[in-house]
Amino acid sequence: KKLFHVVPFVPYLFMIVYTAVGLNVPQTVVTLLTPAANANAFVSMLFIGMMVDFRMEPGDGFKVFKVVISRAAVSILLAAGLYFLLPVGLETRRVLAILALSPIAVLSASFTDELGGPVAMAASVNSTYALISVAAMSVLVVLFGIS
Repeated sequence: KKLFHVVPFVPYLFMIVYTAVGLNVPQTVVTLLTPAANANAFVSMLFIGMMVDFRMEPGDGFKVFKVVISRAAVSILLAAGLYFLLPVGLETRRVLAILALSPIAVLSASFTDELGGPVAMAASVNSTYALISVAAMSVLVVLFGIS
């Protein structure tokens, strides 16, 4: 029930169903929404920059380190598994390996706050892992020769 109250989820679900049944977005709608779509990358980077936060309680440094290392290890294992084990084309395996390293937990600080957990530590983990994962994704892009 709560999932349908998450604003980004509903349009994505609608568009998946819309395209799955073979419908196309009218060209006038595409033309109208193109400026907003072009601003998407900038707005995304702006929000990521606003979420960078390295405030921690004393003694949280090691906990943050452990969580970041755990996330990185799982992401690397997942990327390697996707790249070497999936029976799909090379391009698909490359994209999935890069995506496995992406910083997907950007809302965990909000969820941590809702659950009454240590928000500053969650924000620090997110910020640290986002920097590491963007670097790791960039390394894969270079290694794969994607331009």
